[in-house]
Amino acid sequence: MAIFGVWMWPKSVRECGAEAVISRCRRMGVTDIYFLTKGLSGTASCRSDIVPMDCERDLLGELLEEAHKAGIRVHAWFTSASDIVYKEKHPESGRYHYIKGRDQGLISLADEAYITYMADFTRELCQAYPIDGLHLDYIRYNHNANGWSEKDFENLAAMGANVERVKELVETTWGYHGKTANNSYIFNAYKNGDPDALIIANYRKNNIKELAKHIIDSAKSVNPNLIFSAATMPEGAYEASYADLHYGQNYDVAAELYDYICPMAYSTNYGKADNWVVTLAKNSIDKGNKVVMGIQVFDSATSTRIMAEMENIRKENGVYLAIGHLQRYFPCYRELKKIIDGDKSNDFCHRIVLHGRAVCIARRPKCYECCLKDVCKHYSSKNK
Repeated sequence: MAIFGVWMWPKSVRECGAEAVISRCRRMGVTDIYFLTKGLSGTASCRSDIVPMDCERDLLGELLEEAHKAGIRVHAWFTSASDIVYKEKHPESGRYHYIKGRDQGLISLADEAYITYMADFTRELCQAYPIDGLHLDYIRYNHNANGWSEKDFENLAAMGANVERVKELVETTWGYHGKTANNSYIFNAYKNGDPDALIIANYRKNNIKELAKHIIDSAKSVNPNLIFSAATMPEGAYEASYADLHYGQNYDVAAELYDYICPMAYSTNYGKADNWVVTLAKNSIDKGNKVVMGIQVFDSATSTRIMAEMENIRKENGVYLAIGHLQRYFPCYRELKKIIDGDKSNDFCHRIVLHGRAVCIARRPKCYECCLKDVCKHYSSKNK
């Protein structure tokens, strides 16, 4: 099953309409859409009696109708353990920062009521919509400094941990309570077989696994043929100590849970070369995973870098591609549609490509020859 996927926000469908969005995806060759169905705020872009909707329109339903006409698969994308609405209603469910307490809209990975809430919503969703898959994001701890409530310490003690040693590991690593920070302290302890560091890692991994398993089992109870995937931090492919202790996200465990994973290979953020995506893919496969590599198309990512990474991935057998996020492309697309007739859009596209090759050359743009220099931000910034 070849995959060229995009992560898509509800705003794309809300502002552009499902028909226009799918038309664009079809021209791009998209096979799979990971549609944000329950986001960081905790609201849903579909009809639900369990989770509040983020607008009056059934955006998931609109997208599914058009996508399936075009033969494009739609996966319901959840930001699994971040839920501002739920946290506001149930403050005790919040994930506990070692110093700051429950200061964010993050949910404890061990909160049984929230796990049930997510399982119930998943079941309701699968009964109401013909989705093709379920895509779990934020299915992890956000930082090693989070996840330290009294209940967490009780659970660690029940697993045999020395709670005072656990606190010493955390406080020394992050410089809490007057200690000098040694950011590698807990990770080195794990590598050296420290029993308490190992218990912490196992506790966090188990919590992630249980949340994912409850969501997946609820979906399978309705439709066992769904595709299950997860967006994962890249460290799990090459630094197990960091991934286990920081995120609780283990690639060996992921291979048991999901049909495939999407390592977020955001190379420019990590300061890596464009072939890094291939190294991550191979390491992930070695751990038993099927992979759809997520490449960076925002912030400091350039078109040259994006194309190089896409080409590197396509050369690898059994490795597929997802780009994120489609929403970032649509503002430009909408503005151009206002001034370019539909029957001239293809010709305009070819003209822009030719202009880039002949005049607006990436390394040596011929700005003084350019017919667009009077409206070009790059030209004006260089010639103030």
